[in-house]
Amino acid sequence: MSTPPESMPAMDRPLPHLLLFEPDVGGHHADYLDHLLTHWLELTRRAQDGYPPARLSVVTAPAFADQHGDLVRRFSAPTLAWVMLAPQEVDEMRQATGLVQASMARWRLAIRYATRLAADHCLLMYADHHQLPLALQRRAPCPVSGIYFRPTFHYEGLTGHRFSWQERLRAWRQQALIRAALANPSLACLFCLDPYAAESLDPHGQQVVHVPDPVRVPSVEEAQVEALKQCLGLESGRQVFLLFGDFRGMDNWRRKGVEPLLAALGLLSPEVARRTAVLLAGRQEPSDEARLTQAVQALCQQLPLQVVNQPGYLPEEQVQALFHLADVVLIPYQRHVGMSGQLVRAAAAGRPVLASDYGLVGALVREHRLGLAVECGEPAALAAALARFVVEGAPPDFEPQVARAWGLAHHGEAFAHRIFSRILGRLEAGSP
Repeated sequence: MSTPPESMPAMDRPLPHLLLFEPDVGGHHADYLDHLLTHWLELTRRAQDGYPPARLSVVTAPAFADQHGDLVRRFSAPTLAWVMLAPQEVDEMRQATGLVQASMARWRLAIRYATRLAADHCLLMYADHHQLPLALQRRAPCPVSGIYFRPTFHYEGLTGHRFSWQERLRAWRQQALIRAALANPSLACLFCLDPYAAESLDPHGQQVVHVPDPVRVPSVEEAQVEALKQCLGLESGRQVFLLFGDFRGMDNWRRKGVEPLLAALGLLSPEVARRTAVLLAGRQEPSDEARLTQAVQALCQQLPLQVVNQPGYLPEEQVQALFHLADVVLIPYQRHVGMSGQLVRAAAAGRPVLASDYGLVGALVREHRLGLAVECGEPAALAAALARFVVEGAPPDFEPQVARAWGLAHHGEAFAHRIFSRILGRLEAGSP
């Protein structure tokens, strides 16, 4: 699967060489690469003088090609090389115990490949893992940039949640670390998925640039939504609240807020319950499904609720149809860090959310008037918000068209364009 840069066709003039370092395989890592490479091939296709903007090498683990073979095959071009880490290098990362050792091991690999491939610029696909070596002023053989996913140092001021002294110490330490990393001459640009953190670190956007967290939102036909509603057996006359996600394992069960949601439903009045339907959809372990079935049966014996469970993997088109059939999208996450794809999907469908008031999600819901943000760890507060939606509908300041515009702005083209325009601009200018 590895295509060495030397095999690329000769050009009349040398092309700069950009390296994307992505040693991770699971989660959403492939999605971010997909967005970047889609834009890259489009840039290459549109090149007016016949020259692509640069040579591109993607350094990743062999398991990436095994799990995402379609993606690797789809992105094939003379100036795009897939370079696989050696098995012993993957072991080197896995055997690094503790955050410090793991961070240094990843950095050594990134530098090794930037040197070996004679890269002119290196994009660290998950810069969070490289903060420590950058803060320690470890130098790279070329300028590096990175995508910063999970800043939390600003969360206390962002939402008004009072931090404990341990949380304040952690926030101070995180901010000191990232500011020290930004002082490293090798770090050219930090692409931050949190607009508030980007503003805090660099108000003028000279070194820290906000990029939208991309979410694919396929178009949905009304007939598809109606057919799905009939298939799920959702009763008319009820407000449909959707909770979508990956619920596999107790950690995900807790983080997604399933327990406080079930407790909140038990606090609804019979009048409100009669007008309420809850749809839970997403991957579940058999034990989770059994536990949920038991809890739902107990609830529905007490109150005239409708609760529909749709376990399992769903294709993208069907997922977005769920957001269109919902009246309200639930995001009752517990101490969630970072962005939420469900928030973007709900907004793109023109649906209000009932979300946690903590962190980035809570701040975005408030600023962009995307619904209600409440303390979702408190079943009474969550129950009151559910009842408010049933009785009063969406908040008066919620505007579906405004929400749609905000949601649809989080597309892969915007994400990739902002990253490549900054990096390629530096390469074209010959910036160090």
